[in-house]
Amino acid sequence: MNEKQSNKQSKRQDSKKTKKKRKRLSQKERVRWAFLYLTAIVVLLLLALAILPRDQEAPQEIGKEEPPRTVIPRETSEPEAAEEPKDPDRRFDQGEAAEEAPSAKKTLYLVIDDVGYNTGQLDYFLEIPIPMTFAVLPQLDHSLSAQSKILESRQELILHQPMEPVGDEDPGPGAIYVSMEPEEVSKLVTSNLGSLSEAVGLNNHMGSRATADEVLVEALYRSLEQFDRRMFFLDSRTSSESVVDRVGRRMGRPFAIRDVFLDNSSRPEDIAAALDEGLRIAEERGYAILIGHVWSQALAAVLSQRYQEVQGRGFEFDYLSNLFRLEEDNAGLGS
Repeated sequence: MNEKQSNKQSKRQDSKKTKKKRKRLSQKERVRWAFLYLTAIVVLLLLALAILPRDQEAPQEIGKEEPPRTVIPRETSEPEAAEEPKDPDRRFDQGEAAEEAPSAKKTLYLVIDDVGYNTGQLDYFLEIPIPMTFAVLPQLDHSLSAQSKILESRQELILHQPMEPVGDEDPGPGAIYVSMEPEEVSKLVTSNLGSLSEAVGLNNHMGSRATADEVLVEALYRSLEQFDRRMFFLDSRTSSESVVDRVGRRMGRPFAIRDVFLDNSSRPEDIAAALDEGLRIAEERGYAILIGHVWSQALAAVLSQRYQEVQGRGFEFDYLSNLFRLEEDNAGLGS
């Protein structure tokens, strides 16, 4: 064999060795990659086991809070059923007649003041089919025609007696003042009642100064002695210093005290709220005396809208004089 042939043969042998070596390296690489794959699978399995919840732990909702608990305190004792104190300065004086009335009865005595300036305003209220008591001012151009319309509508009427206020405001014709002698007071009140012959009682128009004067109030009560014993006085309560109740008890005259002014505001929602306050008082006490004014069309509208609902809730409207007929021999509510 010559040298060239020997070299070729040597190269072929070297080539075969290299191919075998490459085959061996390729097998090692396959084993290495297989190991890496297995390792990765094991790691992923371990991670999955760590993330999954354990059997003994319940799954928790995320972001859902338990609603707060509301604690409502209970009253520690039942309200006492003791008799109401007869304090002469109390704003809401129940009186003996009211205390003896059935507690289930809920009566609203609605009084409409300032009647007599015209009759157009009056018509809005006369169209409402509930009992009302209208307080008519004396000696005005429409006082007598208002009296006629009220009686034709089978409603009740009282004298809206003008009385001296604190300040310089004019209470109108037929007013009584603290500077008057008792005889003059009695003469004026008698004349005013005579002009409105169908009046069954009276209440004060203004009168924040007059109702706080004991001499004047006594003279007013004395002027009522010549009339029916049921001729009552309703204190509109324009002053917290009023002595109407104290003098009325002492003299044995029937009287009552206003509970709620319905139309201190002209806003219908405020009038409705005042009416609701009257309902609350009647619910608790058995009756409430509510005063409104004939010039308030908003009041007429609220009453028109709500009287059926109020009656449906078990309340009834009645004439103010019937409050005193509950106890004919009672010498004044609050006595």
